[in-house]
Amino acid sequence: MELALEHELLEAKDSNTTEGAHFWVSISAKNETAENLRDWKVVFCHLKSGWIGEINSDNPNQNLFTPGLSGLFSVEAFVTGSHDEWQKIEAEEGTNPMIGCKKHCASMVEISRKSSSSAFQYSTKWNVLCQEIDVVSDLSFDF
Repeated sequence: MELALEHELLEAKDSNTTEGAHFWVSISAKNETAENLRDWKVVFCHLKSGWIGEINSDNPNQNLFTPGLSGLFSVEAFVTGSHDEWQKIEAEEGTNPMIGCKKHCASMVEISRKSSSSAFQYSTKWNVLCQEIDVVSDLSFDF
């Protein structure tokens, strides 16, 4: 997934469409997460502007591009496992429940199953991939 996103960032660089944070969601390989997870969705909300975007299991390889935004985003993650109802899941212990992303970068949310449990959690990984840019001022957050 990271290589595909890196390729998209490079392609977008040529078309000048990378202005803003990018996000993707990964399903962990640990603890048989994929085998025990039926549906999932992750909702991102930019704290300053109120912009909202979603990535879900209907389109799991989606890369979510924001309209020129960067900074802090709240994260809400929901799953269905062996039950039919959506359950909100919490951030993994020690993980920031929000996610930050600079302009020209991509950040990731990973959903995993807790060991020896039917419960799920998520973790955030900030600025995993960043496109090289020419102007140093573009590296600042827009709070």
